[in-house]
Amino acid sequence: MKVGVIGPGAWGRNMLRVIQESRRAEIALLCDRNDATLAEMAPRSPQARATAAYEAVLASP
Repeated sequence: MKVGVIGPGAWGRNMLRVIQESRRAEIALLCDRNDATLAEMAPRSPQARATAAYEAVLASP
């Protein structure tokens, strides 16, 4: 299952870790309007596309 995470702030950090530990899910998209947060989180999921537009996450299959 591919997962898009919108707003990976304090809770998002834990969510990213849990998803990455899962063998059944893959983080496909990361979204945050805060550029600093997105820049911090993106390297934790290098396979994921990073964007500031939540619409891109919702529109992704």
